[in-house]
Amino acid sequence: MVGAGGFDQLNSYIDNPDETPAEWDFKDFIPAAVNNVGIYNLKTHSKDGSNIYGIPGFESTSCLYFYRRISSMPRV
Repeated sequence: MVGAGGFDQLNSYIDNPDETPAEWDFKDFIPAAVNNVGIYNLKTHSKDGSNIYGIPGFESTSCLYFYRRISSMPRV
């Protein structure tokens, strides 16, 4: 979704004190969680670098993804 333009890069919001509360600090998030859901490099199409596109949530629930299979594709 990030590579297709489905998300905005969040760095400018995180770095701008007018866009975030004073007590909110991005460094409070666990780095492994940020790397898992938030970092993406559009040039290399990999999860490295410093471009932030997602912020980890404070939850421990399951997440399900639904998709629509293209009918002309063979089932795997």
